Amino acid sequence: MTTAGEPKLAPHTIGYTTTANNVPTIATNSFGVVTGITNTLIDIPASQVSNFTAATKTVINSLRKSTLIPVAGSPSAPFSYAWTHGLDSPDLSVQVYEVSGGATVYPQIDRTSDTVVTFTFAIVPANNAFRALIF
Repeated sequence: MTTAGEPKLAPHTIGYTTTANNVPTIATNSFGVVTGITNTLIDIPASQVSNFTAATKTVINSLRKSTLIPVAGSPSAPFSYAWTHGLDSPDLSVQVYEVSGGATVYPQIDRTSDTVVTFTFAIVPANNAFRALIF
């Protein structure tokens, strides 16, 4: 139902698909009705990007940690080491490798909490013989 003098807008459909290197430019008429949408290319020349590699490495390195697995005293087997990594997530990739030769080893790995990973070896390793990586 309309009242005399009340504007009535006709339905208007405009399709638009976004892409990684485009943003929409929206055109409207004097009543604020969208009359068109076009793509505007985002084109940032490499010369205007500074310190990208260093900044990216900083972010990646903040999400990656490593530690030697210490063995103190004369522990018995099985040997466990709890590492507090502080990354606040159980959704992490964990790997352990032998320091002397670089071979990956496979101790039992438990995500004890969001900030702790526990490694359990069947035998007691030598002190700092293994390095744990987390990312």
